[in-house]
Formats: sequence, structure tokens, C-alpha cells
Amino acid sequence: LHDFVCCENNLSLEAAKALAGMLVKTSSLIKLNLRGNDISDAGLHAICLSLSYNRSLESLNVSRNNIYLESAFFRQENNSFTAMISDNDCLTDLNLSDNQISVNGARI
Repeated sequence: LHDFVCCENNLSLEAAKALAGMLVKTSSLIKLNLRGNDISDAGLHAICLSLSYNRSLESLNVSRNNIYLESAFFRQENNSFTAMISDNDCLTDLNLSDNQISVNGARI
């Protein structure tokens, strides 16, 4: 499996955590499209943590997922989002469009 598309499926935090667990173990997934679900900041946090270890995913689409990047997960200096960006050298395409990212969230 190289591409996994799960758009507009009303995925929850629990589903995002399950996907995050899979991302730690897989070495073949290249594209993950979760557009239009409801994973929120907590779900993105779980995915970011797993992508610090994943070395195959090149494209992640989490557009339209009620992500703010303002929760406690992302306010720490060394947070999961910045760690994912700095530790993962495979991810080249990240789509965060159509979320509610504020000025504070964009500062991370």
C-alpha cells in the first residue's frame, strides 16, 4: 500500500491515533490523505509524533480537519509539529489548508 485516501469520513481522534500507530510501523506508505475529517489538534499531534519515526511518508493532507495549532501540544518550545518537520526528511508535501490556524498557530 503506497497511497491511503480517507477523505470526508468523519474520522475522530481515536482513528487518528490508530493511524499514527500504523505510521510508526509502515515503511511503504508514501501518501496519506485525511482531508475533511475531524482529527483536530490532538489527532495531528499523534500523527506528528509518529512521523518523527516514519521514513517513507512523502505527502500528508490534513486540510479541513479543525486544526488550530494552538492547543497545549503545540505551545511547547520543542513541540511535536516542529519536531516532525525537523526530524522527518521524507515529508515533502504538507497540506494544512482550510483549517482555523490563527496567527499564534502559524508562529510555530
